[in-house]
Amino acid sequence: MIDHMIDHMAEMVGRLKADTIHKASQTADFGRKASGSVNVKVLYFISSLICLALGCLGTLGFFGSFLLQSPTDSIGPLLGFAAWNLFPYGVAAALVWLARKNTIASALGLIGCLLLLLIGVGLPVKVFYFDPPDAQSGLVILVTPVYQFLGAAPFLIPAQILARTKKPLPPDAP
Repeated sequence: MIDHMIDHMAEMVGRLKADTIHKASQTADFGRKASGSVNVKVLYFISSLICLALGCLGTLGFFGSFLLQSPTDSIGPLLGFAAWNLFPYGVAAALVWLARKNTIASALGLIGCLLLLLIGVGLPVKVFYFDPPDAQSGLVILVTPVYQFLGAAPFLIPAQILARTKKPLPPDAP
């Protein structure tokens, strides 16, 4: 009986895969131009979103580990600090969304998102897990979003300026 159910489910999944592949071959994919080449700005945009998602997951995991160790009366402030540390990712997601139609702006947005990921996850992990504890270690929770802004702003702000320019780039530009 169970073998029959497993065979039936495998057959259904096989049909679903075949239908999906057939539909994808008939229409242009999201990340491809009509000529079949990959649309680079879409790849930059998706890569930026992946970096932001990884940063959010890392930040949530970091604060989740503290949440499991904290007493119940300190949950409110800890959630506030988590929201403060997640704020740069939301702002960057909005900026990357607005810059997604320009290739150079999308590339700059990706660099900014990589810096957000490295600073937002790397700095707290370094301070809390690799450095010896001291009295100022807790301040990293307050200043990490500021460091993220300082690191990503030189890339995200020019991306917005480039995305808002009305003059199109020449066709041979990347």
